[in-house]
Amino acid sequence: MNQKEFIKETTLNQALKELEESGMSEITRIMSRDGIFTFEYK
Repeated sequence: MNQKEFIKETTLNQALKELEESGMSEITRIMSRDGIFTFEYK
């Protein structure tokens, strides 16, 4: 699994675009803590 963190100023669309550009095929988990979102993906 890969993980990528995004600060709260990042929109969901921006995050998904960046994940797709890095080769993401499926998001397996989204976590949020203190305004920072972490996506687990494969």
